[in-house]
Amino acid sequence: MFYADNPSPEILQGDVFAGLVNTGIIPSNFLTASTLRKEHSPCFSVDLGFGYSTIVTPSCEIPKPEREYLAFCPLLPIHKRITQIEFFQQDPTRFNNPVDAEDSMPKPKWESKSEDEKDALRQKPKTYAIFNYFVFEKFEDYFSDYLMIDFNFVFNVSKKKFQDKLYNLLLGSRVLQLSFESQKALKSKLVNYYFREEEI
Repeated sequence: MFYADNPSPEILQGDVFAGLVNTGIIPSNFLTASTLRKEHSPCFSVDLGFGYSTIVTPSCEIPKPEREYLAFCPLLPIHKRITQIEFFQQDPTRFNNPVDAEDSMPKPKWESKSEDEKDALRQKPKTYAIFNYFVFEKFEDYFSDYLMIDFNFVFNVSKKKFQDKLYNLLLGSRVLQLSFESQKALKSKLVNYYFREEEI
């Protein structure tokens, strides 16, 4: 089960919210203090989106009064890098967990490797196919297809301006809560993303 049948009254990491504004700044050139002073025309645009988002702040950090902001990721259409891998086509949520090397890439790419390369890869422990994506299962009442988040695309909501009202506002916008197993998978993948060793 990907989502909880009986959501907790607490806001937890991985909760899905509807209608939050997510923002992205898109610079048209490299921005520094000096270029901002010299530019006479706009040198960046703001991308606004209204849709589904999930909170990626750790559950234990969300209620802390000293926490100044909460971090969210917007839910996006699944990237073709996922759908091109046969192992994930039947169940894209498999992508959220470590897999064998053979299942982490398209079959033509695997078949192009020598037998020695395949044997070497088979000896390695399971790992994530792509570290920075996490897939959300489709849910007919809200989104009819699988969606994903990209850990590189984070926007923040200030807690200070809302004070004590933010929690109730978020609860009113929450539509889904992950099951315990799905929360565990999200947390594990976030930890691996932020603390993994540099890839060679």
